[in-house]
Amino acid sequence: MKQATKKSQPSSASTHTKPIDDGKKSQKIEKDMLEHQEELNWRGLVRTPLRQYQVKICSSACKQNSIVVLPTGSGKTLIAATLAQWHRNHNKEVETGNGKTLFLVPTIMLVKQQSHAVESNTGLRVAQFHGELKWPTQEYDVLVSTPASFKKKIGELKISFTMFSLVIFDEVHHVVKQHPYKKLAKLLQICAPKPRILGLTATCTYAVDGGKIGDEIINLCQELGVTALLSATTEELIRDGYHGATPDLTKHFESSSSDKGERKMEEEEEKEESDSDDEKPEVLSVFGDVNDIITNGTAKFPPHQSKEAFFYSIESGEASPLLLRTMALTREIEKRIAARIPFSSPMEAKGKKGKVSEWAVYASKLNNPLASILMHLYEALRLMVISWSTAPDLMSEYLKMTLLHKEYIDLMGDLAVEFNAILKEGSSPKYLERFDRLERVLLDQLKIHGKNFRGILFVQQKLTTHILKHFIDHNDQLSPKLRCDCIYATSSECNPSFRVTPTQSRERVSGFASGDLNLLIATMVAEEGMDIPAANCIIRFDPIQTPVSLVQGRGRARQEKSTFVVMGEMEGRSLEELSHAEKHQMDLLHTHSKALIETAHSDQALRKKRMADENRESSAKKYLENATGNPISIIKTFCMKLGCEALESFSKEGGGVKAIVSVHMMKGMFESQVVGKSKQEAKFGA
Repeated sequence: MKQATKKSQPSSASTHTKPIDDGKKSQKIEKDMLEHQEELNWRGLVRTPLRQYQVKICSSACKQNSIVVLPTGSGKTLIAATLAQWHRNHNKEVETGNGKTLFLVPTIMLVKQQSHAVESNTGLRVAQFHGELKWPTQEYDVLVSTPASFKKKIGELKISFTMFSLVIFDEVHHVVKQHPYKKLAKLLQICAPKPRILGLTATCTYAVDGGKIGDEIINLCQELGVTALLSATTEELIRDGYHGATPDLTKHFESSSSDKGERKMEEEEEKEESDSDDEKPEVLSVFGDVNDIITNGTAKFPPHQSKEAFFYSIESGEASPLLLRTMALTREIEKRIAARIPFSSPMEAKGKKGKVSEWAVYASKLNNPLASILMHLYEALRLMVISWSTAPDLMSEYLKMTLLHKEYIDLMGDLAVEFNAILKEGSSPKYLERFDRLERVLLDQLKIHGKNFRGILFVQQKLTTHILKHFIDHNDQLSPKLRCDCIYATSSECNPSFRVTPTQSRERVSGFASGDLNLLIATMVAEEGMDIPAANCIIRFDPIQTPVSLVQGRGRARQEKSTFVVMGEMEGRSLEELSHAEKHQMDLLHTHSKALIETAHSDQALRKKRMADENRESSAKKYLENATGNPISIIKTFCMKLGCEALESFSKEGGGVKAIVSVHMMKGMFESQVVGKSKQEAKFGA
């Protein structure tokens, strides 16, 4: 196409027309040729063709610490692989690491996935490392690792970031919260010389409030020394062939009035059929009582005191009949176990043993026939604790799933009557509204997508994945049409009875992609980077809590005509508020990225950050001066207050073990060395 030229206006000193500047024209042609050659050079680094916006981002990111913000499926990993190859090829031009790249990913599942992506696109030698693998001994160009495992090896093997030319943080938004990424960022700040930094994310911050969004982006840039926020506009993405369709949104918060009427009739029929001689406790709204206590009642509890709110509702008698009866049965079984063996209830314990996640673990180690029943009762109660007593449906379904078996009923003996009464109470329609809605949502989505249905059902807790699988598998309407399974982080078990192994996780993702499974019930592990290209339906069973979760979860459905169903929302975190926060963040990145960077590294901002760090350090030192008790616990709390972690290394010395414990503070690294007879003794002394 012929380029139009604009004639210059006559000057006041001359009446002739000024000729076109051939020098400027030739400069433009030369610039275009150089840009074209640069694009060809970048495209030659990887096997998958780069889009134009990816070339532009790579050209900038190779020169400065950068965060790349792009939607799910738009090729962030390909950008990372390209830059890893660039650093390998230009190893003589970089300050550190001889061209090697450290690629940090938040989950074990992503270690294998990103390793394959880099290796298949570049041909580079890629090593993997996480808690289930040994430190690699073979030569590598790229090391893909989980942050916690890498951080641990920094202390043990005296490994340093200076071994690498490029450090990549996948899902870099984790740096702004209490996460191993944050602790590694602190260590990078004292590293010299420093490697190049690259962050990858679809969204930078968890903040919802407009003012805090900018502050957290600035904080993220400060923590990693980032000087460029790189993205692409919607127009650039579409122009270059990105087809990540936004799924159609459906809100399914409440049942229709006709559905409520049907359930009311069912409740009345159930009441007529019940034995009128039995004295029943007054029925309270399970969605109202404890929430009222938290927000409106005389006893108010902050968000981290769900356990205190739980016991308050029990002791005050304001809990639902279902919860009161389940707690009464639990106490009776505790009493019978205590009559046979030494026993103290973990529900009344302090410290680690008293954590709700430890109740079932404690019961699983008891040498008593009733211990397995107690373990499942503890887990049922835990569901109510962590949900602020708003999950009676999950508690009831869990009890059916685990204890409604002949062997357990026989073990209960005379208590089986009360257990059956609990199951009957839990089957009341007043507790099952959310399960009813889930059934209707799934049937609706199956009707929309037909045989091509590929859904991901997102939940907050690992245990909920197993409960919903049990519900679906035993539902006459759903079980013939759905082939579902659970998936979540495999680094730890769900509880002593349920877990997903790494092998099972890989098989389930593969089965979902092939169509052997058509529904995955997943926690946030499936939100962050898991490659599930076949998904065309996303259902959020639990309320979405952050803009990050909204963006990441929704991004799992990228097929045309995909659907996105939200079944509930949090007070103060409505879907509209989360969506507005997402839009505000992207507007900032597209129109004010330079201003954010300038602010992040301004004297005023750096002074403010330094003062905050000094205050944090002063508070931590004050705690350390007054703390008493176990020194290891004290150091852990001290480091938590500092926002860092103690590094530990051990070596043989004489006939004993030398332990070195070091802590990074603003004035440098402080360390203590002690030789002991054993590793534990040396560590304790240090």
